[in-house]
This record gives sequence, structure tokens and C-alpha cells, in this order.
Amino acid sequence: MLAFIRAAAPYEMQDDLAALWREFAAEAEAVLLDAADTTCRDALDFLRDNCIVV
Repeated sequence: MLAFIRAAAPYEMQDDLAALWREFAAEAEAVLLDAADTTCRDALDFLRDNCIVV
């Protein structure tokens, strides 16, 4: 994703977007890889709350 940001985002926004991605990725990883979430309920709730698909 960082390579995509560097390749596609306006130069002025790249550092801020990279920081946002790193923050999101760290939080997402903790939720999405939680072995205790056997029904994926927490994972789906996290994605619903944090991702917009258009």
C-alpha cells in the first residue's frame, strides 16, 4: 500500500497518507488476526466502521 501511495497520491499528501495507512494497518492487523474472534464478528464490525467501498 505504501508503494501505491508513493506512486499515485499527490506528492504533498504522501507523508500524511502513509502515516494514516500505518496507523490503520496496525489497528486492523490486531483486530483482523485475533484468533479469539472465531465468528469474525469483530473483524466485520471493524471493517464496517473503518472502510468505505464505493
